[in-house]
Amino acid sequence: MSEQKIEKRKLGNSGLEIAPLVFGGNVFGWTVDDARASELLDRFVDAGFNMVDTADVYSNWIPGNHGGESETIIGKWLKKSGKRDQVLIATKAGLEMGPGKKGLSKKYILRAAEDSLARLQTDYIDLYQSHVEDPETPQEETLEAYAELMKAGKVRAIGASNFKADALRQALEISRKKGLPRYESLQPHYNLYHREEFEGELERVCVENHLGVIPYFSLASGFLTGKYRSEKDLQGRSRGSRVQKFMNPRGFRILAALDDIASQHKATPAQIALGWLMAKPAVTAPIASATNVSQLDELLGAARIKLDGEAMAKLDRASEYQEKESKRLTIVLELGQTGNRRGETVCLDSHVKFAASGRWASALRFQNRFDLAKVIEVVSGDHADHTGDALVAPFRMHAVVFPELSRDRFEQSHICRTQSCERLQGLLGIAMSIVKSGSPCVLVVALDGNAICA
Repeated sequence: MSEQKIEKRKLGNSGLEIAPLVFGGNVFGWTVDDARASELLDRFVDAGFNMVDTADVYSNWIPGNHGGESETIIGKWLKKSGKRDQVLIATKAGLEMGPGKKGLSKKYILRAAEDSLARLQTDYIDLYQSHVEDPETPQEETLEAYAELMKAGKVRAIGASNFKADALRQALEISRKKGLPRYESLQPHYNLYHREEFEGELERVCVENHLGVIPYFSLASGFLTGKYRSEKDLQGRSRGSRVQKFMNPRGFRILAALDDIASQHKATPAQIALGWLMAKPAVTAPIASATNVSQLDELLGAARIKLDGEAMAKLDRASEYQEKESKRLTIVLELGQTGNRRGETVCLDSHVKFAASGRWASALRFQNRFDLAKVIEVVSGDHADHTGDALVAPFRMHAVVFPELSRDRFEQSHICRTQSCERLQGLLGIAMSIVKSGSPCVLVVALDGNAICA
């Protein structure tokens, strides 16, 4: 695939033009080492694609890693390859990198930018993004930090990631009134399975303000590739825990539609799923990752896919939520580990069941019903159900509500920290209001310290 055949798209009003697929650097330092990363990046750029997305925290979820691994690998490749002028580097800051190293304050952003520039071995960042909202820092302060970096020539454009519509709109209004740089792009969680968080008000804000949109999790952690169709397919896979939640009637309905359209286009489900995003008027380019050259070539092939109205409509219909699928609340309960003992199963009642295993827990979804009092009793350590399972206190409880479950966001965004059951009841109320509005919701409750199943 030659560079001349690759369409470039404007990223908002940034002046940056990008190919219709962005390489996701989250795999660097996780499932891809230095040598393989260099091979993949060379292949990607030589094929005419030009944006690589990363973040300072990648990949701190791996035991022994501390963040910065992905940027460091990319920096080594930039220096070795000499291809800095052929590639646009997008990175992010804001998630916790260590004690006192998180957020979007001016002081921290200036420091984080210098750290990223050093790891990337470059003088400038093409697109610097706020990784998450920071409710503790006024948005004007953050934008002033970006203005300073842009004036110094260290950042070319700025973007937002994981912002809600109200926060994004507020930031754009501040930029307009104060004459500060504005966010030129949004990086939302958006794919053929996960639609409701972006489509609607957030999408309208982007379209009305001519923002570029570069969605992450474009292949739903690999589920939309069609590789995972049974529990057996998940065994021994690094993304297995992330994919399991997609294996439901709606997920398989989406795969069936992908299979059908892929056969018509002599393509793969992954290419069709990316092609669906590329054909969305609001989307500039989806972000996708590959761990080997074969996978990468498959992803690059998505750029040649041109889906007609009939194919788009079929995929839209397959991925619509049916009534019983759309109004649901998922509660994930993570049990802490004490010595060699790990939580196994806490059964609250016939409608709610939690499964936990060490650091990560999978959750079963249920429809429109739960016993609020019983949930609170369980997390407060006061309840034993009919099977004799019980939760043992003391514990430290963290809870966070957001529209869908992302393991990265769960592990890195413990927004609400409390031992108060009243606070948990408030969070459950927020979660249920989201569910009643017709959107799925996830409530994560993590129990640390001595919390175990007796």
